[in-house]
Amino acid sequence: MIRNKIKNKKSKSDYYSEISLEEEEDKEEEIKDKKVLSKEEIKENENKNEKIKQTQCPEDNASLFSKITFGWITKLIVKAYIKKSLDIKDIFDVPNYLKSNYTSKFLTTEKQTFKRNTKYSLILNIYINFILLKNKKLILIQFLRVLFTLLSPLILKLFIEFTQRIDSEKSIIEGIIYCGLLFFSSFCSSLVDEYLVWFGMITSSQVKSCLTCLIFEKSLKLSNSAKVKYNAAKITNLISIDVDNFSNFFWSNSVEIFFQPFQLIFLLILLISEVGWSGFVGTAVILISFPINSYFGKKTSDYYEKLLKYTDKRVSTTSEFINGIRFIKMYAWESLFLKKIEKQRKQELKILLERGLFWLGQIIIINTNSTFVFVATMVTYSLSGNKMKLETAFTAMNILDSIRILLIVMPYCYYSIMELIPSNKRIEKFLSTLEIQQNLQTTKNSNTISINNGTFKWKDENFEETDDDDDHDDDDDEGEKEIEGKEEKEEINNFIFENINFKAPIGKLTMICSPVGSGKTSLINALIGEIEKVNGEINGVPENISFTSQQPFLLSTSLRENILFGKELDIEYYKQVLDACCLVSDLTQLSALDLTEIGEGGINLSGGQKQRVSLARALYSNSDFILMDEPLSAVDPEVANHLFEKCIQGMMKNKTRILVTHQIQFIPYADHIVIIKDGKIIQGTYKELKDENGIDFESIIKTKNSNLNLNKTIKDEEEKEDKEGEEKEEDKKEMILKLIKINYSDELKEKAKLLVEEDRNEGEVSFKTYKEYFYYGSSNLFLFITLLVFLIGLIVNRLSDFWLTIWTEQSFKEKSQTFYIICFVSIFIVSLILIFIRYSLVAKIGFKSSKKLHDLLINSISKSPIQFFDSNPSGRILNRFSNDISDIDTSMIDMFSDTLEYIFAIVVGIFSIIYINPMTIVPFLILSMFYYQIFNIYRVSVRELNRCKSISQSPIISFLSECCNGLSTIRAFKQQSRFIGIMNDNIDKNLKCEFASFAVEMWISIRLELLSSIIVFIVSLFSLFNGYSNSALSILSVSTARSITSYLKSACRQMVDLERKMNSFERVNNYIKLPSEGSGSGVKSMEFISEKDLLNWPEKGNIQFNNVQVNYNSNSVPSLKDITFSVESNEKIGIVGRTGAGKSTIANCLFRLVECSKGSILIDGIDIKTIDLNKLRGSLGIVPQEPWLFSGTIRSNIDPLNQYDDEMIWNYLEMVKLKKLIIEMPLKLNSKIHENGNTTLSYGQKQLLCLCRCLIKNPKLIIMDEATSSVDFQTAETIKSVINENLVNNTILTIAHRLDIIIDSDKIAVIDNSKLIEFENPKNLINSNSKFRKIVNFQTKIQTN
Repeated sequence: MIRNKIKNKKSKSDYYSEISLEEEEDKEEEIKDKKVLSKEEIKENENKNEKIKQTQCPEDNASLFSKITFGWITKLIVKAYIKKSLDIKDIFDVPNYLKSNYTSKFLTTEKQTFKRNTKYSLILNIYINFILLKNKKLILIQFLRVLFTLLSPLILKLFIEFTQRIDSEKSIIEGIIYCGLLFFSSFCSSLVDEYLVWFGMITSSQVKSCLTCLIFEKSLKLSNSAKVKYNAAKITNLISIDVDNFSNFFWSNSVEIFFQPFQLIFLLILLISEVGWSGFVGTAVILISFPINSYFGKKTSDYYEKLLKYTDKRVSTTSEFINGIRFIKMYAWESLFLKKIEKQRKQELKILLERGLFWLGQIIIINTNSTFVFVATMVTYSLSGNKMKLETAFTAMNILDSIRILLIVMPYCYYSIMELIPSNKRIEKFLSTLEIQQNLQTTKNSNTISINNGTFKWKDENFEETDDDDDHDDDDDEGEKEIEGKEEKEEINNFIFENINFKAPIGKLTMICSPVGSGKTSLINALIGEIEKVNGEINGVPENISFTSQQPFLLSTSLRENILFGKELDIEYYKQVLDACCLVSDLTQLSALDLTEIGEGGINLSGGQKQRVSLARALYSNSDFILMDEPLSAVDPEVANHLFEKCIQGMMKNKTRILVTHQIQFIPYADHIVIIKDGKIIQGTYKELKDENGIDFESIIKTKNSNLNLNKTIKDEEEKEDKEGEEKEEDKKEMILKLIKINYSDELKEKAKLLVEEDRNEGEVSFKTYKEYFYYGSSNLFLFITLLVFLIGLIVNRLSDFWLTIWTEQSFKEKSQTFYIICFVSIFIVSLILIFIRYSLVAKIGFKSSKKLHDLLINSISKSPIQFFDSNPSGRILNRFSNDISDIDTSMIDMFSDTLEYIFAIVVGIFSIIYINPMTIVPFLILSMFYYQIFNIYRVSVRELNRCKSISQSPIISFLSECCNGLSTIRAFKQQSRFIGIMNDNIDKNLKCEFASFAVEMWISIRLELLSSIIVFIVSLFSLFNGYSNSALSILSVSTARSITSYLKSACRQMVDLERKMNSFERVNNYIKLPSEGSGSGVKSMEFISEKDLLNWPEKGNIQFNNVQVNYNSNSVPSLKDITFSVESNEKIGIVGRTGAGKSTIANCLFRLVECSKGSILIDGIDIKTIDLNKLRGSLGIVPQEPWLFSGTIRSNIDPLNQYDDEMIWNYLEMVKLKKLIIEMPLKLNSKIHENGNTTLSYGQKQLLCLCRCLIKNPKLIIMDEATSSVDFQTAETIKSVINENLVNNTILTIAHRLDIIIDSDKIAVIDNSKLIEFENPKNLINSNSKFRKIVNFQTKIQTN
């Protein structure tokens, strides 16, 4: 057992490290057995070794030169360029220093230090662990960067002084040396910049990996109250937004922010040394600008923090919408949720707009501050009586250019840390949230598992800390929410159990059977440590536990993997488990047997199949202690009996079993029985409870049995049926041996897939894509004006440089200094106005696009067919609304703006140089060809890598969402380490795309820097030896060339970043174009009937199925085959059949969640394909198999459209036996229900609330899909009588496994193997040799025995 546990915890890296050892052992065995490997086996081993070699990061074995030049990434770049696309499997693994199982340990010892009263402890810990201890190179490289920044203007000054000499004093060699120094300073400065980015990326990736791991690990430890507060959507935002903020900061600003003040001081000293005290004016301007920058930064940060809160709310509601889409469509509530999301989006956009105004001010200050410093310095210098010398002007301009870059970067660093602080607060708060305390005590050699004087309650975290994240900005709701908050705390803190005593004998079967809402599930949760123990002791609980939750937790993998749950496959034992859990015949209904993907939450399975898979997992784990919460509620009597005999009393025999069930016919088989009543426990053996407590189980069973009205002749055939059953059992054993294999064919594996691969565009981002983006935010004319303003603005900027040369040369001899100053200042003012206009125009385009794209996206998703949600994980869909929309909201337009600025600056700069020295056009053309070719090669690879990165992000979100829904199961099985390992693998897949993308960027950057430095060298040579008379213009050409080099690199990066952000737009745009429901085959050609003609439809409630066949997808076998039957007005139809037979598919067809692939369905003589979906679904009623409640109140869940008064709601609550429970709640009908129905209601009570929701609507046609499967017999009987009394004039289809629920129906429909085999009055069926008779016979035999 211990060996198995250790083996299960091994990661992929452990596996690979052991391959060589395992091969050695294999060879030794072969030598001993005197066997020789075949050619096929040798080739297989070679392929295996080659595969491992291919996945290894090439950086690990690269030479020093290859590491410096990033030549090790060339192979991947060429591969991408040739293929024009890349898949994740084409990308090598990340190096060990970036793997999540390594980086997650950096903060392991610090996990307990995130206290709320310690400010910025997370940021401080990251600095210590990731920079000071792991990446000291960053500090050294940053120091070199400052050094080269200071050297650059000094070298330029020497070059200018050389050009000022008379020709006779100029030496060609000396000139070439100065040109070489310019080349050297340019290239080395750029190279240092690039390596600063590279090592910053390594730190950033390590921080991102570590924080994602920490957040996921924490999510697996959340207490129950914390789970309500931090749902999957909120945790998703922490990872996709807040962790990204940390990652971005530690990529570019973490070390730089400390060096920038010193760098600025040194540059100002250099400036003052050139222009004297006039430099103090520039210094004063900088000092004045800092408070203004600080104000805008603080306001931007404040609005960003608000924006995150509203984004959280919107994403949480969207997540609830996506996860509950099946039920929302059935109830026709799409518009209800869309209005709610639209309202939250409006609040978010309002904050985004207000933040945008401050962003606009911030951008204007950043872009004009350095120019204003230069103007102020030069004007002061000139007014002081100094002659504007060429070397002084251009050296000062070069120094001020460095200051300009610094003044642009410094505010961004400041703003980034201001935006980091809210993210830091949110992550710290989450990491310090209360954890589950599973303080169970194991007593050796104990005969019982026991609770002694135990007091338990659901702990409310809000009592210990304020909820900073809950932002009540809606004035109308503020007072109401405050009252709700206080009273909800009182409600949540009510004790579930006080001073209870419980015992379960070791190796025996303990059954818990009590009325609905009595606390059965809470008792199970207490035993596995899921609710807080206030007092008392829990003893004797073994280390290895198996648990089946009432709502089965299933992963979106194959059926086999859900059963194995991390265990190794023992094929023989696995077959026995499938047989015991009655899953063998279900395999024939699945397209790829047990390899079939069952979808998110097991969407591909029926309710009964889900329960049996969950039970099979518990059985396969072979644990000593097995807790089962209602595993028999959704299965038919025959299957329930099989499960009880073969599984619970068969393979689980001699294990400690606790079974919660309403199947009271099994009570006599229990070794120990527990009954919970009013928070107290009555327990004992069957005989003890009967003799001492007067509980007459026999009369209850007899009453239930009598409802079937059986005929005595049934018993005559029992012996014959038993023989037939034995023969079928043998046939089934043979079927297992034939069907189940360790390995399957590739063709079958292909059929196994339910989830589709994520859509991705291939090739370059087309002009059409850019056009589509702008189409959402502007007209062609508006876009043209925006581009024109950009171009004019940058021409004006370049004019200021030209005017400086005119000023230094005193070209207009007759003009005074005042004239030059006025013109210089005028150019600056015009430039300032143009900057304001261009960013205002860009902001308008971005805001309008964001609004329209989100509106279209949510509308498109709401109209998508249910099959889209079945085949796409919710995390993948949610990623569009979180990560992608966030990119479009906050980053996209920034990228467009910067890209346009850099491109126009390069174009204007090149034309300026060519104007000054036409001879430079030849080298520019040659270098442009090189540049274009390198950029083209680079762009393909980085674009494809970024697409892979986006796709690899979705599994992280999907897996997180799945785990949040199954925390109790994961913790009970003690599978946290395995799930952390799976998440680490997902993170590493995402990280390897990111790492490769960064490496490709470094590859091109170094080569572009070399080309750019060559440009500087060539231009400087031409300026020296071209014989041009105006030396000022020659120096301007060199200065322009130096600025172009930085623009080339920035433009290259920005264009690629823009393509990456356009990937977010592509993904959103693809979802906007999804096909709508009702647009499939056989629907388009039909005309819809107008609402006017359907005003009172359906009046009668007649139903007619005509040769209906249904396939959920192209690979699946039909779920219904040639179904034909008719239901008259007001008839009550019972539908029975084995689990997975197709009963719920009938309901899905009626609501058109799935379209008929053949045949038609008529209601009141009208084909439902001709009826608008909202009208159709809104006219029908359903109580779904799985109760679904949305976040809100009791009232809003019963009456979301506010159609009924309180009196009517209370009347219907009384009908379903919930009035007493709800009236005792402090807020009564306004009691809070959280996302996923997290509330104090039990599973059975949730079913009753859904029933109340349907009854109050009172539709003409109602479908009851296992509406009372999780309530006790007495409650079910009461509700049955309520329905019979109050729904006389309604047509009702009741799907049920409990025959006592449907035995009084007008007709019974028996579904078997997707076919309707019987449809008749129950009495006639019982009195004939029918399938229904056999079902009744079987259930009666169980209950009477």
